[in-house]
Amino acid sequence: MDFSSFLKRIESERKYLDQRFCFVLGAGASYNCGIAKASDLIDEWYGELLEDYCSSDQWKKILSKGRDEALNDTINALKNDEELLRQIFSPTIWETNTKLTVADLIRIKFIENESEKYSRLFLVVYPTVRMRQECIKGFIQAGTPGEGHESLSQLLCETNNNIVITTNFDTLVETAIHKSGHGKELITMKYCNDTTCSAFDAEGSLNPAFLQRRSNAALVIKAHGDLDRAEQKNTIEELRQLPDDFYKRLKSIFHNYKPIFIGYSGNDSGLVDLLLRYAKEQRMNQDEYGCYWLVYGDDVSHPEDKLPERIRMYLRQVNGQCVTHKGFESSICEIVDVLLPKTRESEKPPQNTKEIPKDEISITERKEKTNFPIEDPGSRYEMMLRNASSRRDTSDRMIR
Repeated sequence: MDFSSFLKRIESERKYLDQRFCFVLGAGASYNCGIAKASDLIDEWYGELLEDYCSSDQWKKILSKGRDEALNDTINALKNDEELLRQIFSPTIWETNTKLTVADLIRIKFIENESEKYSRLFLVVYPTVRMRQECIKGFIQAGTPGEGHESLSQLLCETNNNIVITTNFDTLVETAIHKSGHGKELITMKYCNDTTCSAFDAEGSLNPAFLQRRSNAALVIKAHGDLDRAEQKNTIEELRQLPDDFYKRLKSIFHNYKPIFIGYSGNDSGLVDLLLRYAKEQRMNQDEYGCYWLVYGDDVSHPEDKLPERIRMYLRQVNGQCVTHKGFESSICEIVDVLLPKTRESEKPPQNTKEIPKDEISITERKEKTNFPIEDPGSRYEMMLRNASSRRDTSDRMIR
């Protein structure tokens, strides 16, 4: 589905079905705000490891290349090194507190899943929880909300499209909401194990009181944790499973809101497991789309090809639609323009206009104090006489 068709669709759903939408955000939503992408951090951390642990100039040169070029050179170099080849395919996994070998560096280089690669490198470079938290704090604090986050905060606070689920640690959405003046009403669930969030009841369903509010009740859910919390989920092991209580809350949200995924790759197994579980439990109406998954790029014909297989499975099961878009900032602004209620100019009360009784002021005063022209009765009578005279002249000519 192209982006313009998507906008028309959600506008119709809002107008005719009173459909609510929630937003699921990933790292792609924060990149243009000054926060580094995972791919940039992977390159940086891997370069550090090569400098620290690779004593072979030959392998340092090979592994410094791009993945495809390095793969060809690696295959050729391993033809004459059976011992290194055996080490690479050994079932043992490197430990975070031991010195890495060339075999370890080769294995890291060719991990295909970016999320797994990020996790492995993060563990090696920052082996303790506290070190990882300080690292994250350093590159996240450099970020500031952009136009997309500011526009999204307006939608969250002024409509019932008021829920964001994010895998990011940053506080860009919350900061934008505070800047908009709605910080007092903001509800934040700062980690997936949080069972005290006021938007939900004891069973994990959205509170009726929250659902009944049409505005000023934004809810931001941090699926992987928050910048200032110890419960951050960074590594493969930490991301592998999310708690059942979190699933109950996710299920309640998707029952009341249709999700729009943007900037989210779907590479973390824990959240994707919950999406597939939800899809399996629900009987979706095939006449309607169960979600919209926005994919960055220009390939309108097959945008789903960029997604992991398990995400494609989820989309098939919920009758979800892939939508191509040009970037988070511009796309969110256009979505907000469609979903934010518009006040017609004709419905706005006239400005600086005061109704004044006619018998209290003169004709001249009424002309000066109102925004519309007021006709002088004398002028009206004069016009009527002229029209009558004109009609009489015409009748006389016809008689003659």
